[in-house]
Amino acid sequence: SLCLINALEYDALWNPFDKTKTSLDNFITDKGKTLKIPFMFHSAEYFPYFNNEEFQAVTIPYLGSCYRMLIIMPNTKKLSTFRRSMTHELFVNVLDSLCEPRDVVLKLPRFKCESDLSMTELLKEMLPSIFYDKGMGFNAIINDPANTLAITDINHKTSIEVSEEGTKAYSVTVEFFTKSLKPEFIANHPFFYFVYDDATR
Repeated sequence: SLCLINALEYDALWNPFDKTKTSLDNFITDKGKTLKIPFMFHSAEYFPYFNNEEFQAVTIPYLGSCYRMLIIMPNTKKLSTFRRSMTHELFVNVLDSLCEPRDVVLKLPRFKCESDLSMTELLKEMLPSIFYDKGMGFNAIINDPANTLAITDINHKTSIEVSEEGTKAYSVTVEFFTKSLKPEFIANHPFFYFVYDDATR
């Protein structure tokens, strides 16, 4: 058997959140469970922002690139319900609706997400020939007509970690702050996040 591995790493920085303002606060899951987790806090920078009755959205630029992180958080619905309306069209509409950068109070949890997905069934629908047609050109790998090659499995593993600097950081202190008249984006319940290319979307 042959295992072909392709690895990509994306290490992106943004204007750092002040680690001294990171504090523990409540995050409420879709199931109503309350967790105490570190929240990053930023109020000294302007971000493109949008808010309506259904959701809030804010986008954070990465330094020196056209990449952004878009965060969409439903206002009242659980994320598991709101996700049914999350389409590519809505994604583009959200980007089109973002206002010019404005002073936003941003409170975002530090988080790390990992996934391990089998892409086999999806790709069998999209590219069936690479799984079933043993004359696809993989035979250049081995010179043995009796043992032609086809793909059997494709697995995709991802990990993303969001912190004050855009990379790993583990500083937690407690600080209180007061509300202001600025728009507030406080991500204290489940939300979508997207890392996207602002030029191509």
